[in-house]
Amino acid sequence: MADGQEELSQESGLAVVVKPQLYPKCDPDSYFGTCTADLGPESMFRLGCSAVQYPAVWKYFETNPDEYHWSWIPGACREVKERGGRLLLKLQPRPPDWAAWKVEGKPNLAGYPSPEHMQDWQDFVHDVVEQVKGDIYRIEVDNEPDLSEWLHPGLTLEEGAELYYQLLKAAYAGAKTADPNCVVAGLGVSGSDYHGGLKFCRAVLEKDPKLVDLFSGHPYAFVRYYGPDQKPTGPEENGQAALCQAAFEMLEEFGKPRRMWIGELGWALNVNSPVLSDYSLDFAATVAQSLMIGYVSGVETYLWFSQYGCNEGGHEYGLFRGRPAYALPAACAYSTCARMIDRTTVAGPVNLGGNIRAWRFDGNRQDQSVMALWTVAGSARLVCQLPSDARIVNSFGRNLPTAKTVELDLGRMPVYIAVPLSQAKELAEKIAQAELKVKDPLKLNHAYLASRQELHIVISNQINKDISVRLQVANQKKSFVIKPGTENVPITLRNAPTGDLDIQVDSEFGRQTKTLTVDLLPINYLKTIHIDGDVGEMEALKPMVLTERRDVLPADPGIPWSGPEDLSVRAWLGYDAENLYFAARITDDTHVVDREDYIGFWESDSIQLALDPENDSQNDYNRDDVEIGLVSGKDQVLVYMTAPDRKPITAQASIKRTGTETVYEAAIPWGELGIEPPQPGKVMALNFIVNDNDGQGRLYWMGLTPGIAEGKNPGRYCQWVFGK
Repeated sequence: MADGQEELSQESGLAVVVKPQLYPKCDPDSYFGTCTADLGPESMFRLGCSAVQYPAVWKYFETNPDEYHWSWIPGACREVKERGGRLLLKLQPRPPDWAAWKVEGKPNLAGYPSPEHMQDWQDFVHDVVEQVKGDIYRIEVDNEPDLSEWLHPGLTLEEGAELYYQLLKAAYAGAKTADPNCVVAGLGVSGSDYHGGLKFCRAVLEKDPKLVDLFSGHPYAFVRYYGPDQKPTGPEENGQAALCQAAFEMLEEFGKPRRMWIGELGWALNVNSPVLSDYSLDFAATVAQSLMIGYVSGVETYLWFSQYGCNEGGHEYGLFRGRPAYALPAACAYSTCARMIDRTTVAGPVNLGGNIRAWRFDGNRQDQSVMALWTVAGSARLVCQLPSDARIVNSFGRNLPTAKTVELDLGRMPVYIAVPLSQAKELAEKIAQAELKVKDPLKLNHAYLASRQELHIVISNQINKDISVRLQVANQKKSFVIKPGTENVPITLRNAPTGDLDIQVDSEFGRQTKTLTVDLLPINYLKTIHIDGDVGEMEALKPMVLTERRDVLPADPGIPWSGPEDLSVRAWLGYDAENLYFAARITDDTHVVDREDYIGFWESDSIQLALDPENDSQNDYNRDDVEIGLVSGKDQVLVYMTAPDRKPITAQASIKRTGTETVYEAAIPWGELGIEPPQPGKVMALNFIVNDNDGQGRLYWMGLTPGIAEGKNPGRYCQWVFGK
């Protein structure tokens, strides 16, 4: 521009949504809520939300004993109550300094009240509830206690469960004394506990299940960022419905009613992704899909995380962003979902094949039956006749054209078809009879070797009728019928050769081909190995050598790696019927271990080892995949499992430091890994990385391939075959 001026551009957004039917009042029985309302609750009320949760941390309200600074709490409670909504206070027991638990050598315990001040925590909860009695719906005791009371302070499972039990017991007594009708929610555990079998929840419930009126877990996916170079795990891939079912079954085991809130759940969008980018639209689709999966699973209320912000590494969870704040497409998706399905009865799914989801909801506030449709991946066209009074609404809330016969384009963003309740059965029948048009009715998804003699081919039928298939691999031929959905087809091989393996699939829809490159590294069977810091027994094997710039991760030329003397690796693998063996000689000019706990050990000089036992995973870990870590503790070598569970494991291990060399050795029992001892010919995907901390935290690492530290991606790991 003239005069040396620069043009300034700024993105914003405006969302127009249909006014909720009861607005400006809220629906007190709504399913839809939010964890935070940093912008104030008004914008969420306009989206159809009725439940708002605020955190309240003890130390900010009682800096001196019995001297309270109530600040925003009374006003916020009254504001929500007057609108007919439900306010939920998450009371977090981070104590004021005078009540902190100060134990020499355990600084992390300072984040909890000492045993002699547990009564003060109880009194605080009592006084909060007394202050806002009648204006709050429930309280919740702490956030993600499996992390807060167990993993983050580095306690054992029993110690962590006991700590949370004492906090919960005190809070329950305080709340019920102030208001016997106050609902006490608890066990709002993270995705880690869900994916680990809810063991922390069970350890607490075994002490006294009566202390939890309402279960409020957070069934997060481990990978949840949308943006460049990200491969998020969506709600279906995360098994959200199964995680909810597991929670219900646990509650029944302990004699509790099947009553559950999703106390927090969300995904996050890259802050630099444009409002209408594919990343933003995928984020919006995930919001709506996750809300509906929770609803059909029987969840009572879902608190989306979050209304605004919460930046994690350049990704934000909010439905709104920016300053001044503006709405994202995700806000429209939330609003439309709330308008279409809230207060309905789930009538069930309609089977349209493996790639289409169709759920029927009957009896919303407009006395309608609603069919929600979306694709798991890609796009499809639904050709069908509709009842005469049908109305089609997209996730932006816009009405789409209707006709006697419609061709409806489907994608990951849900589309809703609404009819008067009297036409519900007719709509379901017409949808079930619809014709599906997809680019690839039959999709060859994935192929992998389970052993040298066994190939698996994963094929999806993406329409709502059976497809006859002819499959050819090398000299093997097989004919079969694939029903709608996805099938894993095993093929027996004589012995998978090194090189390219061509796969050919023929059907009425044409031919698809795939080439699987077979490049298997050997893991030798070892007869006698001693874990003593001397890797001489392993050095007869061919080593894995990492000494080049290309071995440094992340692949960023700005990483301050100065050469092999800074960090380089020679490593070996072996096995027998009892153990997986790992050994490495690490050259590292500076050895730093400033964290040894199993949450943060990777920030120190350490090893991480990942295994995909069936060699079948792609962009994220499956349930059977395992990750472990080795780090030098103050008194002993520590070996941890970090996936699928987080816990110490029992293994023989040695770490010896001499000069600038560190020698790692470990014999890790297959039983500790939860893996069947492999037979000769078995194929497994495996990777490891060596983390480097030179006094400034982990700045980089070396590894065989990416896929551990950057984000879990077993599809990139080297494949290994077990020898005789």
